[in-house]
Amino acid sequence: MPKSGSSYTTSMLAKVDNIRIENIVSGIMDSAQIDTGMLATALSQNKHSSFIAQSHIVCSDFPLELIEKKYLVPLVLTRNLPDTVISLIDHQVASGVKVSDIEQKCEYFIQIMVPWLLTFFASWVKYPNFKNVWIRYEDLSENNQKYFNKVTATLGVEDVIVKRPVQKKYHSPSDFVANHHFNRGINNRGFKIMSARQIELINKLIILSEIPHQFSEYLLTGIWETGHKDL
Repeated sequence: MPKSGSSYTTSMLAKVDNIRIENIVSGIMDSAQIDTGMLATALSQNKHSSFIAQSHIVCSDFPLELIEKKYLVPLVLTRNLPDTVISLIDHQVASGVKVSDIEQKCEYFIQIMVPWLLTFFASWVKYPNFKNVWIRYEDLSENNQKYFNKVTATLGVEDVIVKRPVQKKYHSPSDFVANHHFNRGINNRGFKIMSARQIELINKLIILSEIPHQFSEYLLTGIWETGHKDL
């Protein structure tokens, strides 16, 4: 999922011995948009080597086939939707886009991006091994070492100690403009910035999606109780 810590996780894993970054599939897409020939060539060229590839791909038959053949080991990184929206604004500001009306920009991303994010999440929830490859941004914010321990264990490189420096946190709109990191490292900024109507709109989109009800609270608030009986 975009803005879920995937770039940072990728860069940290690339520091592990014998693991490098590889551009396999770029951008945000569903499996129908993947150039299967290009992907097959890239995988063939990387046979018997370890790499980390950052992609935002909806899970369907083709990615599942690659996973079942052990060509790829997925890590499904996610983040609650209000915080994701705020981080998308952060990304635009960092890219030089002037954001004069944060509320209006939130409205835009809720309408444009949230439906796709729900489609992405719904597709991966159906993956049989989802609970073992699900990595939550909220855990990174709360305990970065525990987060990376889970990531490296999932990938089978848990014997490598990965240390992440503590990021500076920003708590005000002025810090956001000055530092371009409004929501990085801080959970629940979405609820503090968005209007009640916008939060309710996200909630309605979650309810209307095909996502199992036990994930609704997480997608809206980022709260997830480990060991949930329905997962």
